[in-house]
Amino acid sequence: MNVLAFDPFLEATSPIFADIGCELTDDLEAGLAAADFVSVHVPLTDQTRLLFNTRTLAAIKRGAYFINTSRGGVVDERMLLLALQSGHLAGAALDVRESEPPPIRNALEELDNVILTPHIGSFTTEAQTRTFEAVCNDLDRILRGAPAEHFVNLALPGR
Repeated sequence: MNVLAFDPFLEATSPIFADIGCELTDDLEAGLAAADFVSVHVPLTDQTRLLFNTRTLAAIKRGAYFINTSRGGVVDERMLLLALQSGHLAGAALDVRESEPPPIRNALEELDNVILTPHIGSFTTEAQTRTFEAVCNDLDRILRGAPAEHFVNLALPGR
């Protein structure tokens, strides 16, 4: 599988890309056109609000799947609905919505090619335990002079 990422704050030479075998693109729409799966992981800011709109949803390759687990406000749900109903997108999975809580029953809930879940997956006992263990193990590794194993968007900590 080829993994392509777009992040305007990272350099292509960042060690994270070499470590995970991911290629960075500097053109969001070109990346969207190449993707079979688009997975969104951005904070909601003035720059990302409605990032996925008529133009960017249309840039996604026909038949691709759209996944948003970041913030609901980054997606224009009306345009997403049209892309799904027209067949441009094969499906979508969302655990966040444009309005929280979402309005009572809407058209996204009626589609067979949409999965909607609550944005609480990380709050299970098992997930919290694994997070606690990973943080403690990495802290122990760094204090012993070994590199951390779990980190995001940083040069390898502890080297």
